[in-house]
This record gives sequence, structure tokens and C-alpha cells, in this order.
Amino acid sequence: RIHEFLDWREALTSVEQLGAFRTVQRNLATTASYPEPARVAEISASAFTIAQVPPHLGRYLVPDDERAGAGRVLVFGYQEWQRRFSGDPSLVGSTVTVNTIPHTVVGVMPPGFLFPFRHQYWVALQEQPAARRGQGAPLIVFGRLAPGASRGAAEDELTAMHAHMQTRHPDLYARLRPVVLPYTLERMD
Repeated sequence: RIHEFLDWREALTSVEQLGAFRTVQRNLATTASYPEPARVAEISASAFTIAQVPPHLGRYLVPDDERAGAGRVLVFGYQEWQRRFSGDPSLVGSTVTVNTIPHTVVGVMPPGFLFPFRHQYWVALQEQPAARRGQGAPLIVFGRLAPGASRGAAEDELTAMHAHMQTRHPDLYARLRPVVLPYTLERMD
């Protein structure tokens, strides 16, 4: 959940960068098109620096996009940009409605970029300061190990953090156990 991800992102030293996402179904529409269902990744801005792939046009998500109350932004995948807009570069800066909420298109990712798992649309995973711990949709968390850190060290650190949280919130953490796995697309199915 979002609170755990934010705690981990701030405290983990064995992980250089940490990202999170969840997949949601949304309807996307422009002023010139009817709404179309879309599979969207609500994702942390760090995902793009972890993936180390620059945008094709514009920019990708940045940390300011994650702040509660920040303007809503959307990044398009190259294939969807071609399909829906015939590669028109004026898409960047335009407004697309995502479930009736206007989003500014800030970028287009290059051909073949489908991170984290076959996604073509990305919106910022925004902080939810009013949400209580344990509330909110589950997230998939991923990261890049810090130089010299091992997967075992990351798991030990995460396990210690989890044990601390379990003593503070036993009802929320009693049945959970953190596990560090290598990132593979097969795991995301």
C-alpha cells in the first residue's frame, strides 16, 4: 500500500531506487474522440529512472507529479500515440480525459517501452495523506539494488522494517511477509 511504499522508499539503504505501481482500468477520451477503455499504470516517477529509458517526446513523470494535489498528467506509449493520434507531436501539451478527470499529456515513450508490464499509459501514483495506514489498493514494488548490495541484504533490511511495523500495527502486518525477487516479466502475469 502507499504508506508502506513511502516508508520503504525513505528508509531502505540497500536499494538505490524504489518504485511502485498498480494497474487500473480507465476510460480515456479527447475532445475529438469517444471514451475508450485503457489499461493504465498508476506509477511512481522513479519507475522511469529505474528503467533508464528516455522519452521519445516531452518528458516522463517526475517526483512533483506524485505530490497530493499536483496537476494530473499522462504519458502515452508510442504504439497508442501512433494508433490514436497518427504520431501527431501536438499531443504533448494537450488534454486527455481519464475517467472524466482532465490530464495534461506530458510525454510519449519510445517504441517498445511497455514497462512495467505491457503498459501503454502512465499516470502518477499520487500520495494520499488522508488515507490511513493499511488503506488503499495493493501496490507492486520494485527497485534497483544499491551498488555493492545483494538481494539477501535487501531482504534482510526489508524484513527488519516489517518486524518493526508488525509490533506497531500487528493487525495489519501479522499475515504479511516481504520477499525480494528478481524482476522478470513472467512474474507480472
